[in-house]
This record gives sequence, C-alpha cells and structure tokens, in this order.
Amino acid sequence: MTDTRSWSGTVAFLNTPTVDGRVLKMSTLPTGKLPLALYAPGGSSYGLWWREATRPIGMNGLGWVGGVYETEIHGDEVRAAGFIRLDFVAEVLRERLLAGESVGVAIDVDGITTNESTGSAPPAFTQATLRRLTISDNPAWTASRITLVPEALS
Repeated sequence: MTDTRSWSGTVAFLNTPTVDGRVLKMSTLPTGKLPLALYAPGGSSYGLWWREATRPIGMNGLGWVGGVYETEIHGDEVRAAGFIRLDFVAEVLRERLLAGESVGVAIDVDGITTNESTGSAPPAFTQATLRRLTISDNPAWTASRITLVPEALS
C-alpha cells in the first residue's frame, strides 16, 4: 500500500554562508524542469520520471523517495514543497517525520559559475541550477529542513 504525504520547508539560503563557508551569491536559484527528485538514504530504487528511471540506486546508498513540485524565494530563503512516499523511506526516518520532526535536506546543483576565490575562503557561487534534494542529517545550512505538512501527519 502506498503512503504518499506532502512536505514543505526551507531548503537553501541565498547570500548566507553554509557550514563550510560556501555562499550562493545569487538573487534567485533556478531549478531544472519540475518536478525534481527527492532522495533519502535507503530509499527506493524505483524511478519516478523518465529521467530518473534509468539512474541506478548506487549513489552512496541513496534512493528516490519523492519529488519537489514547487520552489519560491522569500527574502534570502529558498522554500520548496513536494511529496514523499513514506513506504519508500527507512523506518526510523518515517517515524521521525510522522512525529512531526523536521529533517535536514541538502541541495544538489549543477551549472555552477563561481567568482575567484581569494586566500583560503571558498569561492562564491554566482550561478547554479537546483537539480534535486537529498534528506540529510548534515545539510549545508543547518536550518535547511523539511517537515510533513500538518494535514499529512494524520
């Protein structure tokens, strides 16, 4: 039986350093063609759309668990909403989400352009395209988190 729920949250921050000092020096974060994929450790090897169907699961034990169907910018926050198949995630993650806990997410980007780095500071990303999200206990921004929307908790 499938168990699909909606989620939302802040997934990235513009002009705000990550834990390791990287910065998205941008006024917006474009996305690839929506919906984007949502991955999690121990997720399903099932593909979602044609572009995901041919990817192997062997990406560091990550598997497809859902999708991102909307992104928007609020100030320097990149917010997103989507769905997650709870029947595809590990039991411990499912329990955390159903208890109303928020979980960290990491962004995967490509099409990156950076400015020149000076000294030991990491370069700033001046252009990038969001391609997918991955549930992570170690997101680049500690406040990058998603949670099930309230009606999805019942």
